[in-house]
This record gives sequence, C-alpha cells and structure tokens, in this order.
Amino acid sequence: SRTTYRVKHLEPSMVYSVVMRSCDSDEEWSVWSDRVTFATLKPLQLQFGKIAEQFVHVSWGRQLQTSEEYRELDKNTIIGSTEALSYHFCVFSMDQMPSAAIVDKQFRGDVTGFRVDTLTPNTSYIMIVRACNSEQQWGLWSEERIVTTQRVLSTSIVSIGENYVAVKWSRLDAEAENRIVSPKNSVSLAQRKQPTSFHLCLTSEADTIDRKFSTEECTYTADEDRTPMYTIRALNSDTKYILSLQACYGGEEWGMWSTPITFLTMSTVSVKVANITESSAEFTWGRAQQNPTHAADPNVLVWRGTIVRYQLLLRKVDEMRAQEMREREEAMAESELQKQVTQRSEEH
Repeated sequence: SRTTYRVKHLEPSMVYSVVMRSCDSDEEWSVWSDRVTFATLKPLQLQFGKIAEQFVHVSWGRQLQTSEEYRELDKNTIIGSTEALSYHFCVFSMDQMPSAAIVDKQFRGDVTGFRVDTLTPNTSYIMIVRACNSEQQWGLWSEERIVTTQRVLSTSIVSIGENYVAVKWSRLDAEAENRIVSPKNSVSLAQRKQPTSFHLCLTSEADTIDRKFSTEECTYTADEDRTPMYTIRALNSDTKYILSLQACYGGEEWGMWSTPITFLTMSTVSVKVANITESSAEFTWGRAQQNPTHAADPNVLVWRGTIVRYQLLLRKVDEMRAQEMREREEAMAESELQKQVTQRSEEH
C-alpha cells in the first residue's frame, strides 16, 4: 500500500529520470510508467563582502535554475522549489581544527546574509551553510569556503618635526603576498575590499587629536611599493604622543586599531643674535634639550633625522606691522560684505 519513497544521496544540480512499475501477488510485473525527468537543486554557495581584521560579511544563495537550461535533455524537466524555511550557518577556525564551531546559528528563510564578528586578525576560517525546505528536511552543506581575515595595520613613523608627524602603514609586503599559496576554495586577496578611509588618533597628556581622512588624501612613498602615508600637523613641540590608526571599509564599519606608537616631537629652534652693527648682525641657532624623562625612555621614539637646510626670514618690524594691519582691515571688510549679502538675502 506504500506509494511514497524518498531517495537520498543524489548529486546536486543533476538531471535524473525515474519510472515505476508494480508487481502483483502472482509475481507479475506491470509495464513501466511514463518517464519523469527532474533536476536536483543547485548547491548553496557562500559569497563574501567586506573582510576586515575582526569581521567578515557573508551571504548565501543558489544560482538561478530554470527548466530552459535542461530543454535539450527534456523540455518537461521538473525543477524543485528553492524556498527555504531556515538556514544553518557554521564557522570553524582552521587554527584549531578539529574543533567545535565558533559560530553555529540558524536563520529564518528570508535571511540570506550575516556579519561574523569577534574574529582574530590574520586567521583562516572555514564557513558552511545548509537550508531546510518546506518539508523540514535539511539539505546538503554547501562547499566549504576558506576566508582569511586581514592583518592589523602595521604603522611606522616616517619623520617627526616640532609640530607634525608623518606616518605610513602596510599589512604585508607585496612580494610576501605573492608567495602565499591558497586553496582553490579560499577567498583570494584580490577579492578583499580595500579601506575607503582611515582614522588617526594621537593622544598626549593635554589633549587628543582625532583625524579622519579618505584614501584620496593620502600620499605615497616614492619606492615601488607606494606605501600610503599621512602627515598630521598642529602638534605641540617637545610633547609625547601616542599614535594609533584604524581603517574603515565603508558604511562606518571600522577595523581594529593598530599597535600604538609612542613618540616625542622635536623641540623648537631658538635663535640668538650678536655682534649687531649699523649694517650687520650675526645669528646662531639650535634646539633646546628635549624632555629628559621622555627622551631617555626606550619605549618613546625620539627622532634623529638629519637636517638638510634651514630657512632664515628677516623682516623690518614697521613693514611687518603695516602688512598685518592691512590684512586685518581686509578681513573686516570681507566680513562686513558677507553680512550685507546675508541681510539682503533674508530680506528677499
């Protein structure tokens, strides 16, 4: 009396034909039924979006499947329903295999993406997903995909002045990247989304400087690596700062902070004048000693760069004051004009 049977262990995205016949009590077999052709569902696939140091965006779905693609085999090929009641998503750390899943979550059928958080930088993970159909039967696990989180940015100081610091950063030199051999099911380095902007934070005992800037505002080193750089100004002289950098991958999604660097800005140049005559004067200059507490600290970077030239600016005081007065008057006139334009605009 049984008229249903579930055949298991079929191959995904494969076309099968089935016929049926019956046998009676006299061991007589009937003729075969008409042939029915069907195609099993295409497998679920994982796709990756933003890959940062501590998070990964992952989504899942199937390739479009229609009867048209099987017309040459059988125009009446039956296609199964791709509707899912739920999904089961798992993440495993390759550094701790075999191990329990570090992420083991189920989602409603209308959820097809997830942001995996609290990951470890420069670590490879295996991710898989499967679907539960309308009959509450779980399908096959998707093909394992391997994704490696990005390294934390490595920062280094290019130069330090009295009121500025120039910093550069990288993850891994290009030559080393090319030597990495990845499995065919891993996400390639080229697929990783590059940062859209950066956040540089400098902290001293007196204040904190936060600077966000886009990749277009970066400069690059002159060598073939073209390492990105950025110069932040308006610092205080002879002051200890702690510097950290983080990358943004779009949509205010920020990566991890780099390892802090502690540095000391240079002391300002002081000038002395001597041997003044009617038509000449001699000048000498130098820098005051830097804060001895910070300068002697092995954990504080003190710049020892080579000075290649100096610039001496000598002006007559009365001419300088006259120019300052003109600049103030021009600024006041511009401000008054702007007020008049604003007033007229409001009246109209």
